[in-house]
Amino acid sequence: AALLLGPRGATIYTGLGLLSGVIAYYLEHRVGLPEGAPVSLLDLIIVFVVFLLIGVFLRYAMQSMQDAIARARHAAQAQAEAHRELDAIRVSLEPRVAARTEDLERRSILLQTMAEIGRAAASMRALDELLVEVPQMIAERLGFYHVGIFLLDEGNLYAVLRGANSLEG
Repeated sequence: AALLLGPRGATIYTGLGLLSGVIAYYLEHRVGLPEGAPVSLLDLIIVFVVFLLIGVFLRYAMQSMQDAIARARHAAQAQAEAHRELDAIRVSLEPRVAARTEDLERRSILLQTMAEIGRAAASMRALDELLVEVPQMIAERLGFYHVGIFLLDEGNLYAVLRGANSLEG
């Protein structure tokens, strides 16, 4: 009864067992049941104490089992919540990692291109050649529509377009 009905069931069935022992004792001594081994008051007290101890033990055992089950359910719910949170973090991390990887690739290409342009510019000796070739290289490698190089005039007042990759500029 304790396993099926819990602590309350253990208490009720312990009480019913004690009550049935008292009734059996009463019937044997007052009404006179068929003959058997006589039951003394001491035997009744021993049975009563044993039933009571078993009932108390079962009641507390069932209560501790129910507490353990409640803790296990709570832990399962907490674990499910943590799993949902981790899943949400994983889902949000995937686009962030992809965006970060794309950004790093873009920066790597930019640095590599700048190094190539720097090497090419260092190998050119004439300024006119540099003003024609460098905007062309920047536009091709970095995918810009228009690239222009501006230099300051003799009075350092105005920026003058001196090199471009296209006539539109």
